[in-house]
Amino acid sequence: MKIIKLQAATEAARRVPMRLVDSVTGADKTGLSFASGEMRIHKNGAAGYVNANGSVVEIGAGDYDYIPTQEEINTLGTLRVKPFKTGVAASVFVAQIVAYDPNDANAMGMARLDMMVSSVSGGGGGGDNSGTVALLERLTPARAANLDKLDVSTSSLSTKIDTVLARLPAALLDGKMSVAFDPAERQNLATALLDLSNGVEIGLTVRQALRATAAILFGNSTDTGTNSEKFMAAKSAAQVRVTSALDVNNNRTVTLDAG
Repeated sequence: MKIIKLQAATEAARRVPMRLVDSVTGADKTGLSFASGEMRIHKNGAAGYVNANGSVVEIGAGDYDYIPTQEEINTLGTLRVKPFKTGVAASVFVAQIVAYDPNDANAMGMARLDMMVSSVSGGGGGGDNSGTVALLERLTPARAANLDKLDVSTSSLSTKIDTVLARLPAALLDGKMSVAFDPAERQNLATALLDLSNGVEIGLTVRQALRATAAILFGNSTDTGTNSEKFMAAKSAAQVRVTSALDVNNNRTVTLDAG
């Protein structure tokens, strides 16, 4: 497959090799010329083949080159070239259109990694999108000062870590350090646990589970023996906590109060 730079300027860099043979015998076809519509192309993403506007050059012994126009190689991806000429096999010849220059012997047309920083410009981070400010110009005094604070010495870094550890309470490092909460903080923690959403299971908090359990174990009940028995709050005979309903098949449905 031929690799061609996007909109390559020179014809030599745009040539797509083709081997054209007889559609019946498979013998090499020589001395061919192509009228409009007898050579067509398909660009990546296009709906179908269109008439080619480039030129065909014969190399010899059935070999030809198709030289597309710059307009025909202005889309990244595959470029298909196909003859639509009577007596010529309708083979497809494919080229890949790329963003780099495969004919650049030094760096394939991409920016060289050994390029001086001072020669690299623009478009980077730090809010600079002008595309004209060199990297060194973006190295402000404040940024330089921050870079100076970075210590690449392993021994120095180890010393600094030891210094930090020495300042931590021994109880914290031993896992024995406790944290004291005032009464209000303790109350808030307990309330948060009791009312934690899905604390027992989906749709059931710890508070709801405890209230239902206390009602069944310690509370009064009403309508006992009916198909809708009610269990009252352990400390409030007027508050229904659990309702147990039976259907005609003695299947029980339990409903908790919203509290």
